Amino acid sequence: SELYNSTYMIINSSILQRDIIEFCLCSSIGQLLIFGVMKEFGSLVWITVSVIRKLFTVLVSVFMFGHPVKLFQWLGIVGVFAGLLLE
Repeated sequence: SELYNSTYMIINSSILQRDIIEFCLCSSIGQLLIFGVMKEFGSLVWITVSVIRKLFTVLVSVFMFGHPVKLFQWLGIVGVFAGLLLE
């Protein structure tokens, strides 16, 4: 079964074990940062930070990796920027 194969692979691969531990640590630190921002500045600031981060991720994907973007998608990106500026 897939569960058996996955478990066997994790047990026998120290590189995979390390990757899983690093992923869990980074996720935990990320959650602590999210809770800290929300506690200190409120949920509106967190949502703004989150939207900006996602927006720049899309732009990096488009410009660095050459992913195609259609006209309506560009309008959505501009709409997000406009909404953040009006806030």
